[in-house]
Amino acid sequence: RVYYARWDAPAINAPSSIQELWTAEWDAASGAWTAARVEATAGWRVDWPHVAPDGERFFLSYIKPHPGQYNYPDGLDAPRGVQVGDFDLWSGAMTADGRVDWDTFLPIDGPDINRQKTPENALVRYVHNETAPRTTLDGDLYFWTERLDDGGGRRDVYRAAADGTGGYQPPELLPFNTSRRESGVSVDPEGRWLIFASEGLGGEGQSDLFVVVRDGDGWGEPVILGPAVNSPFSDDSPEVSPDGQTLFFSTARPGPDAPYVDAGEGGGPAIGPHWVDLTAVEPFRRATGLV
Repeated sequence: RVYYARWDAPAINAPSSIQELWTAEWDAASGAWTAARVEATAGWRVDWPHVAPDGERFFLSYIKPHPGQYNYPDGLDAPRGVQVGDFDLWSGAMTADGRVDWDTFLPIDGPDINRQKTPENALVRYVHNETAPRTTLDGDLYFWTERLDDGGGRRDVYRAAADGTGGYQPPELLPFNTSRRESGVSVDPEGRWLIFASEGLGGEGQSDLFVVVRDGDGWGEPVILGPAVNSPFSDDSPEVSPDGQTLFFSTARPGPDAPYVDAGEGGGPAIGPHWVDLTAVEPFRRATGLV
């Protein structure tokens, strides 16, 4: 089974469009995927679904209102490019057959994980939108957000260590964040390394993918994954397959399957999915020593 977020209208700016959670199942008998269907989150915007590596919990970045969430006033006119909505991290149990138990699906109740937006920062970039939850077998939670008081810059990557009781310790800002955007974490289930996107560490283009290895209780220096992965265009949103063999990511590089789009302020290649054999990416092999 696969869970993914998808817009329900052709254009993101269409009045009726909303990004919802969809699922499809692999039918081994027919050798094909079943028809995709909208999950129980229908009607509220979602992003970055994640099944924990042990298959026991499901995580999502979710805008559905709940106590403590910022209530945007009616008729709010957001500037172009500003994300309207208060994304928070939610979690719920998985059933034995790999489905989400929606009766258990609630906002994560951890110290300082979901921060409420305020009238002052409601229209400031991505501030206090928590997104892209990713977990390890030990229960550590990784995500990215913007925080004006303790953040390293714009979007930053945080880690909330498991507290041993099924909850989390307060999140820590990870040391490789810069004054620009870091986002899109994919974490090794054993917690030995993570792959993330950065605009502030230099590289091939606008945003590039790096690997950073756990070093005792800290982290080593980020290593760029090089031209086998990155391009002169924006490369981000990494996700490693469960077997650790394949790296999937989003890219704005041109190609035969990447149409040119006009975003209203200058056109460019459409952002689309890409993949590489991670075991053949030499910087990753050298940095991790694992493949």
